[in-house]
Amino acid sequence: MESDFIQQIGDKINLDWIMDRKINFEAGIGCRLKCGGCYMRFNMSPKATGTPLKKYYSQAWDRRYNIPFEKYKIIFDAFYDFEFCGNLSDPIYHPDFIKTLKHLKGREIKIKFRTNGSGKSTEWWEEVFELCKGETWGWTFGLDGLPEDSHKYRINQDGNQVWEMMKLGRSKGIRIEWQWIVF
Repeated sequence: MESDFIQQIGDKINLDWIMDRKINFEAGIGCRLKCGGCYMRFNMSPKATGTPLKKYYSQAWDRRYNIPFEKYKIIFDAFYDFEFCGNLSDPIYHPDFIKTLKHLKGREIKIKFRTNGSGKSTEWWEEVFELCKGETWGWTFGLDGLPEDSHKYRINQDGNQVWEMMKLGRSKGIRIEWQWIVF
């Protein structure tokens, strides 16, 4: 039986054209890092002058917010392959992140999570990795350089803590990838 979402869109959108029904999704605005090359690091005020991203102020960057779970959960009825990216935020800092995982558990949805992985407790990661067990979910951790060097680009990242959480996930059978951008 088709979901309410699919029925609601009716003939407005034909989802069959979306190969594999994959979506790269970003619901939040939070990140604890201050990486030099990140869009979110620049001053977005209308009085800003000379900043490379001043133009984004006019595109409502000053009004970004965390999309509540109740508003975005509808997309889980239309897509089967998700990537929770970290282009302008980090998915693990969304206030409804664990609620989202609990909602997706057992739905046979493929998911890739991209994170800097820093700042969450071991207990938090234990809960998250437990929810990942038995799922086709994988994690990509952005750790640029060896753990003791990652903070040079990813400012505020605790590389050693991230490394330990990567190892913890792997020890629990979770698919872990190491993203190392060479700067």
